[in-house]
Amino acid sequence: GPLFHLVDQRPASYPRVEITPKVKLDHVPAKGGGYIPSGSNLQQRAIQALASGQDGGLELYCGAGKTLITLYHQALRKVPMLVVVDNEPLLEQWMAQAERHFIREPGSVGIWKGKKEEWKRGTVFTTYQTLSRRAEGLTEEQRRWFGIIAFDEGHHLSAEGYSTCAGALYGQRLNITATPERADGAHQLTLYHMGGSLYQDLKPP
Repeated sequence: GPLFHLVDQRPASYPRVEITPKVKLDHVPAKGGGYIPSGSNLQQRAIQALASGQDGGLELYCGAGKTLITLYHQALRKVPMLVVVDNEPLLEQWMAQAERHFIREPGSVGIWKGKKEEWKRGTVFTTYQTLSRRAEGLTEEQRRWFGIIAFDEGHHLSAEGYSTCAGALYGQRLNITATPERADGAHQLTLYHMGGSLYQDLKPP
């Protein structure tokens, strides 16, 4: 058995966020408009794994819908989520998915970057660079605000400059990636910060 007893002392509740998906999981766009079943239940299985509330990796092949699954997970939990990305184009891609596939209250999406301090929103997007610079100075309210922190390609947490991002906030921490193992061995540090895989399917159909 374990050598010592572990107690999860993170907040038990978070502000409520109302989000309604426009799409169903495991559906793909139809030629004439709308959506049709994909014939797979991968996304539904992944959502069930994330529902555990544990920290860890969502590890899926490119094109499996990692972004959609993560946003859908937030819609089901109805808590604020912070998405941490490496660069501006990725930030814009996440925001586009959030706006295209989900109905949410006006003004509920924010950017926490540069001069924009829109952290007190339902769905917030930032970068590793921004969060690492602000990690030590976060207020208790900021640390408690987000029920989910999604790290896009979480291997960036293995870098010395970004490692402070991992424990900066209290919510469920997810490593959203298609490359959970790195040739340089950096994934071992990410495992230390985030925990193991919650759901993995790296083989495209």
